[in-house]
Amino acid sequence: MKILYLAIFAGLGALGLGAQTQGFSVAEVALLRAAIAGWSVQEEAPSRSLLMPSMTKIDPALWPETPDAERSLGAAAPVEVEVRGTTLQSTAALAGAVAALGGAVTHAFENVIYASVPARSVAELAGRSDVAYVQASRPRLMQQARPLTSDGIQAARVNAAHQVGLRGRGVRVGILDAGFGGYSRLLASGRVRSPIAMRAFPPGHPNAASEVHGTACAEIISAIAPEAQLVLASYDGRDGNAMAAAMWLIEQGVRVISFSMGGVAGPSNGLDEFSRFVDRTTRQYNVQWVVSAGNEAERHWSTMARDQDGNRLVDINYQGLPGLFLSPATDTMRVTVKWDDWGGNPRLPHSTQDLDTTLYLVDGKGKNLVPVATRNRRQGPGVPPEEHVDVSAQGLAGKRFFLALRATRLERPVRVHVFLETRGILLPNTPGGSLTNPATAHLALSVGAIDVLSKALAPYSSQGPTDDNRLKPEISAPTNTNSAAYGDRFPGTSAACPHVAGIAALLLQAYPAIQAAELKRRLILAVRPLGDQVPNAQTGFGAIDASRVRVDRADAAGAPPAGAESMLSIPAAFGSTVATSLLAKLRERSGAPRDGLQVRVTAGRELYELGDGMRLGMLASEPAKCLLFQHDTVRGFSLAVPLAMQPLALTPSEPLLIPADADATLEVVEPAGPGELFLVCAQRPRPLARALEDPADWATSVFSYFVLPPKTR
Repeated sequence: MKILYLAIFAGLGALGLGAQTQGFSVAEVALLRAAIAGWSVQEEAPSRSLLMPSMTKIDPALWPETPDAERSLGAAAPVEVEVRGTTLQSTAALAGAVAALGGAVTHAFENVIYASVPARSVAELAGRSDVAYVQASRPRLMQQARPLTSDGIQAARVNAAHQVGLRGRGVRVGILDAGFGGYSRLLASGRVRSPIAMRAFPPGHPNAASEVHGTACAEIISAIAPEAQLVLASYDGRDGNAMAAAMWLIEQGVRVISFSMGGVAGPSNGLDEFSRFVDRTTRQYNVQWVVSAGNEAERHWSTMARDQDGNRLVDINYQGLPGLFLSPATDTMRVTVKWDDWGGNPRLPHSTQDLDTTLYLVDGKGKNLVPVATRNRRQGPGVPPEEHVDVSAQGLAGKRFFLALRATRLERPVRVHVFLETRGILLPNTPGGSLTNPATAHLALSVGAIDVLSKALAPYSSQGPTDDNRLKPEISAPTNTNSAAYGDRFPGTSAACPHVAGIAALLLQAYPAIQAAELKRRLILAVRPLGDQVPNAQTGFGAIDASRVRVDRADAAGAPPAGAESMLSIPAAFGSTVATSLLAKLRERSGAPRDGLQVRVTAGRELYELGDGMRLGMLASEPAKCLLFQHDTVRGFSLAVPLAMQPLALTPSEPLLIPADADATLEVVEPAGPGELFLVCAQRPRPLARALEDPADWATSVFSYFVLPPKTR
């Protein structure tokens, strides 16, 4: 929601605050301390009166800005929304309801409908019993720090791959971006490949023909893989259109999707809708997503939220103040606050902790403190643990703000993230954990940025780990490269991402039949290690280096490993044998949303060295019998921990640990590279060969891990 305080900013426009950029002045600190001391510990952010109970299920950003005390949703103009159904089965009914109310569905994923609906129909839609929440659809931002690829090509040592004939021949690469402005100009000069298909989602969206960001990405891929076929899809920044565009790219036969955009909304653990969509399409369609890590390292702050002094504010202690300093560099400022309290079901957020935000304008003479915006969405069932502040006004750039986080309900520590999404200054800042989504997706290859001029990690490049402590980014690539599209240099992880996507096309030329997991493994191995400890949360395994792409002529055709189609022995209760091809098909369907039996398998962490100890944990929502398989790109499927060929018995609320002895572990052995644990369960044993016939009776779970090759030890 945007709140415009034009009168406030106009009155303060002559203060000349833009030059001071390093925190608050002494006078400002004194002003803030006095104001904070005057805040009653009982003070709560004012809440809006509600016209009807269903208003609690509506994102406040959808409430029109009017001077009236009561806000209504009576406008006829359409608004972009994400409608979260209470169950997976509600999707079809909700799509029909949207159409009946005069709206249009863009895309559906799991229990979420992405749609455009008349504003006056939002309240009626939210009033349905099968609707959990109606969220405003916020456009994602391009991963660009600001505004000839020869220096990027040189830094990634692409010529070495070209010299052995790797130029991307026969490989289709999809570029999903904001727009492809100026493409015909670069096409005429030979800087980009002619696309075999191009489409905008929705058709004719404002940036499709004007934004050059996608063209700059295509320029890099065209230079790295000059014989690859490009498929271009632009979208308006909204997730529903991004998903629809991605499905169209997949229908065109792309093997790689280069995605140099991202957003900070949703959990930072790979369970947001877009990240789950990335994982699903990777498994189902064997397409590798290459995603920019984000440019938020200098505009992100995070901690475990506590209120130890009982003043109803999250403990921050910047310059002795319980708040953050912000100063936008543009006349638009977007701030997102989120905390890791999403509940156990990623499809239906359920936050029990409630943080609110208040943004204050501070004048440069330390005499005035003006409340600008308060966000106090009531967290609970269906409501995401997030608050968003959007402010736009002429003369906003350079102004100085204080952001307080109110501990409305903080009964236990939770990890909180604050992002200044637009350009500007956020103090203090925390580079760690600053990844955007879907760079947190488990199966995405996330890319950090190495500046070609400084040959060091770009200071803005988002860093890991994820909130569930996984390694991201996995790889880094050149940025700040020469760009004919921009007529200048192309900075940001936006530029790094297509370098890796282009080299992925070179590998796919050599190994056209390999799976996405094996492609990801080979890309991770084709790096120059960076840093004292490898891998690390800043540059991953290292900087992409095409000279390290190895082509083994014996398997260059990408043939599956010997014995890939074979029969495995399994417990008699599950049919005694199973074809590995059937397991592969079940694996492709894994992760599909389902009601009923839910299961999970984990190994605790995702990164191992050869010889490390591993402990396995499994849990089910209902009593179940299960089989656990191990899968890697060398040996294929094998039955893990056969336990005398007896099924594993899982019970609710009691994890099954292997080994059961807390002091024992399983040894991690070859091969190096990606591996998976694949858990297959049913409430009662039955022949596994029938699992494809009655998939509703089977629940599956996958845990991915990576075994470091010896050279990185």
